[in-house]
Amino acid sequence: MPLPNAFCAKPLAVTFPTFRAITPAAQFARLGEQFANMEADRFGTNSFTDMVTTVAQIERSLGIDNLADFTPAG
Repeated sequence: MPLPNAFCAKPLAVTFPTFRAITPAAQFARLGEQFANMEADRFGTNSFTDMVTTVAQIERSLGIDNLADFTPAG
């Protein structure tokens, strides 16, 4: 899935908080569970944790795992 372009970012920044504000808490929680189940079905039970671990290993192997090395001082 491609990332949203800059044109889409602002509308999404408005849409998601608004959706959250108008959706009852119980319904929002049910949606969260449904999305978590869909993620598990498609990518496996620990998909997010597994991907974070994989990305961290890749970053370490490339020597780009320390954000401070790439952050300007001051």
